[in-house]
Amino acid sequence: MAAAGIDTGEQVIFGATRDYSDFQVITADRKALRTLAHAAGCGGICKRMNGRFFCPEQILLRLINHVGFAAVRAQVLPNVTHDAAFGDAFRAGATQQEAESQLNGRLAKLRMETGELLVL
Repeated sequence: MAAAGIDTGEQVIFGATRDYSDFQVITADRKALRTLAHAAGCGGICKRMNGRFFCPEQILLRLINHVGFAAVRAQVLPNVTHDAAFGDAFRAGATQQEAESQLNGRLAKLRMETGELLVL
């Protein structure tokens, strides 16, 4: 598989799943997911990978539910370097409701852009 917008590392990960029937992939590469969902010739790969991807927003929402907002914020906020949206969601003074709203909004947008690729 070679598609513009999907870097070599993601191509390797996508290809490595070929021989597995039960797998999940964690990726922060939203561009690769968008490209995969809409690239000509990737239909079979998309079908095989539908419902298999986790993105950071999903993971953060699950962590908030499991360990609590304060614990997640304490770990995320000091380590946000490349994604300002996570910094905004977990900024000092942000409420759990505000953070979840931002994360859910980003997740909804990504779902619209990537079809059925993300885990429900």
